[in-house]
Amino acid sequence: MPTETMSGKERSGASVKTVPKEDIAGVDISKYFPSVSTQNIYAILDGTTGSNITETFIEAEEINNVKERAVESRTKISGEHKGTTTDYYTVSQTKIAERDGYIIIKNAPAWESQGLDFYITDTDKTVEVYSGLYDDCIEVSRIDPDTGFRAVFTYAPKVGLLKMSKVTKDEEDVIVELYYTKTLVQEDEKKETKESDESEANESNTASVTDENDYDQLFKMYYEDKENFIGMLEDGMNPNAESDGTSILFNFSFSGDIEAVELLLEYGADPNSTNSYNTTAVSIAATKGHTSVVRALLEAGADPNLKDDGGMSALSEELIGTEIGDLLGDAGAVLY
Repeated sequence: MPTETMSGKERSGASVKTVPKEDIAGVDISKYFPSVSTQNIYAILDGTTGSNITETFIEAEEINNVKERAVESRTKISGEHKGTTTDYYTVSQTKIAERDGYIIIKNAPAWESQGLDFYITDTDKTVEVYSGLYDDCIEVSRIDPDTGFRAVFTYAPKVGLLKMSKVTKDEEDVIVELYYTKTLVQEDEKKETKESDESEANESNTASVTDENDYDQLFKMYYEDKENFIGMLEDGMNPNAESDGTSILFNFSFSGDIEAVELLLEYGADPNSTNSYNTTAVSIAATKGHTSVVRALLEAGADPNLKDDGGMSALSEELIGTEIGDLLGDAGAVLY
């Protein structure tokens, strides 16, 4: 059970519940940093369009005999590239820190780093975000003792950050959420996989592997080189490619990237494609407030009345009287 720390009261002006020392002291903190060659895509829920995303790639480097992880982040807002940054981290069993010494996770109930107070407020937690359900998560609260501002970070093994929230009084607002993660296959592993597939795989599972490979290559290329992304589609890559039951069109509809959605539809993507819960692309675009994406999907023939596994379709009461609600109504949508 969490216990109250005095340092939380004295420095930050508020009572903070932390986990007992014995619950965190023996934990291998390094597992809460993403595996090498991981691609994470985060939705930045900033209260405006909801379409801002940050894509991160994690690689291992050794600089001056110090092993570091390089994290390259590419930020896009409404489909437009806004910049790329690279940060470096040292990762050990006891802590994860940035190159300048700023400690983001440590196997201690509480610590101070660069004027900010940190507390492990939960462990062994099961957390669900858009990208899936994760076990054995830890929760870290960071408090600025000068302003009292509290941010909560949730981390999962091998994936790293799942979400970041801001906490005010009794309310918690998620402002960053993981919606896609993939450990990328190295070139030598690709070669071995290809040779194995050619000699052993049957036709059905080869099709499945190809479909997921198409998804990974298209998703990655869209952010790196849009012309090559189009070239891949022209050369026959599957515009309906899926990863773990979720279509690439669905994910771009989720993030509100209208250009990607229009390109996929142009090259034959199914406007009714879904995620693993059978939520349609138009339903998620409507929920996220992406008007242009909803319009494009409906014009391509999306059915707004298709229901997901929970019995919900695109039109909800909250959308009545809005532009998106009008678009759905004009397309024949009925309240679920």
